[in-house]
Amino acid sequence: MTTNKNNVIIGAILIILGVMFFFRLDVGDLIGFLWPLVLILIGLYVLVQYKRHKDPDVNSDSGNITQSGIPGLFGDIKVSDLTDGVGSIERMLLFGDISIDLTNSKLLDGDNFISVSALFGDLTIITPDDFVLWVNLGCCAGDITFREKHIDGLFVGTNNKDENYDNASARLLINAKLCFGDIKVINTSNMKE
Repeated sequence: MTTNKNNVIIGAILIILGVMFFFRLDVGDLIGFLWPLVLILIGLYVLVQYKRHKDPDVNSDSGNITQSGIPGLFGDIKVSDLTDGVGSIERMLLFGDISIDLTNSKLLDGDNFISVSALFGDLTIITPDDFVLWVNLGCCAGDITFREKHIDGLFVGTNNKDENYDNASARLLINAKLCFGDIKVINTSNMKE
């Protein structure tokens, strides 16, 4: 085990012990309450390890991708400056915000895809004004902003396709689903207002 993993384990143990003493919990009660959580976390860890080996990040030469926290679980993801082309971006996160700034990026010829899903967090995608888009956005609880259109509430969604999408030589399909959080897909011209 590395030192970072040791620090995380020691920190988790100290937090659990502190919670036990604070709430005066019996060890038997705590084990009965926590064992399903431990199984869930182990399952999530296995899935993240599988995804990490299956879907490596985009080469740093083609753009700037930063991720803080535990990949696929907690933290924030920021993508920008994909000068070699958008291509296909797939990101999944349990807790955290995702920001994809395509202002200085270009589309590859044909279909380009962005697929994002998260349990808790916000998603912001900024596109140049000349990108031709088809968006399929949905969230269980939160707001959705697509260009000038804004909807909010529970179980909201929108599916919008630009008129010239089918005939465009380069186009972008954005599919985003959040459970709790806000989705914003805006053009660079909307940012100046």
